[in-house]
Amino acid sequence: MDFVFYDIETSGLSKAFDQILQFAAIRTDAEFNELDRFEIRCKLIPHIVPSPGAMRATKVTVKQLYEPEVSHYEMIRTIQQKFAAWSPAIFIGYNSIDFDENFLRQAFYQTLHPLYLTNTNGNCRMDALNIMQAAKIYAPHSIIFPSDGSLKLDQVAPANGFDHTNAHDALADVEATIYICKLLSQKAPKVWNSAVTLNHKASVVTFALSTAVFVHSDFYFGKPHSWALTALGVNPNDGAEVYAFDLQVDPTKFMKIQTKQSLSHSRPAGRKREP
Repeated sequence: MDFVFYDIETSGLSKAFDQILQFAAIRTDAEFNELDRFEIRCKLIPHIVPSPGAMRATKVTVKQLYEPEVSHYEMIRTIQQKFAAWSPAIFIGYNSIDFDENFLRQAFYQTLHPLYLTNTNGNCRMDALNIMQAAKIYAPHSIIFPSDGSLKLDQVAPANGFDHTNAHDALADVEATIYICKLLSQKAPKVWNSAVTLNHKASVVTFALSTAVFVHSDFYFGKPHSWALTALGVNPNDGAEVYAFDLQVDPTKFMKIQTKQSLSHSRPAGRKREP
């Protein structure tokens, strides 16, 4: 399946009160060979007040906010059409799950387009930042990680030889993301291949249920934490939710717990059952 790497630049950090100003995407094959690329900018919506911090980061001037002839609606419609034409694919961004995806879905919603384009109709999604975090835990010597612990793209990419002079330009960030992902696929292939294999809920559930013991890792306040787990079963009301037991906890006391059903079956014969 092809990859679609994408990035956005916005007027601020709030998906409800800001907007996408620049969008860029590059489609590649599974070997990271470029197949197509796409970039578009739109003018500022009249009621949007851009954040000075965002303008400073993206180096966008006030004049440039009004230069594009494309409206926000026209830009989002064009993005939707391009993504649909590139589908099915695996959509990848850097910190995209927590940021880019939220803005993109909000923009689709505001312009009356289907919200979940990147994870429906055969499409899947990955976040390169999450893969970087996994590599830092499970393959710490695979690439160069900044000494201050930062995993920001504008620091990781230059540390590994990418010229990221135009950081915070959407197209430049897409190129940096492709560079890092290709490097991870070469230097930490087990981490990369696992990410590609487990890029949708069904595959994660299957993995958890078919593996006796697995490790879940996450970052909190920049520090990694890991738990050895074993799957107990799937939530009957939500097939994408797996119950797991933390193996750092002694299971003996939990094995002695009786359920309400077992307690009702253990009542003496003839005893009146309370409602």
